[in-house]
Amino acid sequence: MFILSIFLGVIVIAVYHVLISGVLKKHPQITSIQALWVSHLTSAIILFFFTYRDIALFLHWPLMYNIIIYSILMMIARMLHYYACSKEDVSDVSIISALTPIYTLIISAFLGYTLLWQEISGILLICLTVFCFFLKPQSKFTYYSLLEPFIKIRKSKALSFAFIATLPPAYAIFFHKEALIYASPQFVTFAIYLLIGLGTLGFHVTLNIIKKPTQIAGFWAYKKAWFYIVIAGGLQVVMILISSYLLLYVQPASLMALVRLALPLQILLSYIFLKERHHKGYKFGLSFLIFIGSYFISQSYT
Repeated sequence: MFILSIFLGVIVIAVYHVLISGVLKKHPQITSIQALWVSHLTSAIILFFFTYRDIALFLHWPLMYNIIIYSILMMIARMLHYYACSKEDVSDVSIISALTPIYTLIISAFLGYTLLWQEISGILLICLTVFCFFLKPQSKFTYYSLLEPFIKIRKSKALSFAFIATLPPAYAIFFHKEALIYASPQFVTFAIYLLIGLGTLGFHVTLNIIKKPTQIAGFWAYKKAWFYIVIAGGLQVVMILISSYLLLYVQPASLMALVRLALPLQILLSYIFLKERHHKGYKFGLSFLIFIGSYFISQSYT
């Protein structure tokens, strides 16, 4: 069951990222904020019918404290991530996201966890791979080329957002694991989706008040796109449910690393369906190096 969950999770994660990126790029009239609150609230409504008997748990403060902190951190991360996916290749954003397990391991170390040699090896391999991703595939190497990663991130708003989006989930995962002590994965997922959906809806309304009002893209005009966004939200629900199950068996950093095992499949799907360029297999090669590094980190079982 454990291996099957990982396998299913890898497929769902890869399809989700390619789907949401494709929709946002094809329909720029639909903003990333709109897609975020629509997908989360529709998923929360569906989850309500499976969790309404536990609705009193909203009054359980230790549970809600962890859910609220997790939801705030993930809302920030997903707003940045959705924006990055709408502007840059999803393969690029996914490669940058490989940094998240490293931050989670660092936090774990501060909390008293002793890093294993394979985890340290995974950290070094992923850091080197992400750094190489920003370097242009070229035969001639100069010392100036070492500055390319920092120059590219500084010049690109979307890449900067993608980089910042790797930070909140690294800390949020600890609150997710703590929340599962008090409630079922289904209720925790429902509460998270409800709070993120309401939070992003409130953010959307606030933007309309302080800036030029923008209406949500017409449903009937883009009904197919909205349908895919709702499907993407459903895939996210499956992702969190699988993550909740896996968190019962692995350390937070290990779960973050397991999620990144989907990277080679994401690169492949983005090449097939989104026609993204991969520099003669350069990104494929990097994705497999990240796969190996993530596998090393994922060995930290509880």
